[in-house]
Amino acid sequence: MQKSVEIDGKKINLLSSGVTPIIYKAAFQRDYFSDIGTILEAVGDLFKDDESQTNKKLSETGIKSDDGMNFAIRLLKSGSVPILYNLFWTYAKNADGMIPKLEDWLKEFSQLAILDFSQEIISLLMSSLTTKKV
Repeated sequence: MQKSVEIDGKKINLLSSGVTPIIYKAAFQRDYFSDIGTILEAVGDLFKDDESQTNKKLSETGIKSDDGMNFAIRLLKSGSVPILYNLFWTYAKNADGMIPKLEDWLKEFSQLAILDFSQEIISLLMSSLTTKKV
């Protein structure tokens, strides 16, 4: 699955594919799926259907403006913010192999707010966990 986001006037392509967990592990020495679980534990219940109280597919839901601050607070409290930045870099690196290491890449942005890219990251990470019926 491919997405793009604009940060500081720069279009950043993001790609989730079968190699994503390998790129993530090589760069951060962490398990991709375990870190996704950490994020979903922190914020997954924000993506419930009000009527049925069952989890909606996050990739179809997005973050409601009312939940944006709650989303950010939960990520901060759970220690998941670095994971979100790692995932952001990994998806960008998968789309463009010329992207430098995380620290150098992040220096290219004057501002990089979590809510500016989190919806796309959540959508991409959910694509790693689900398949489409043919």
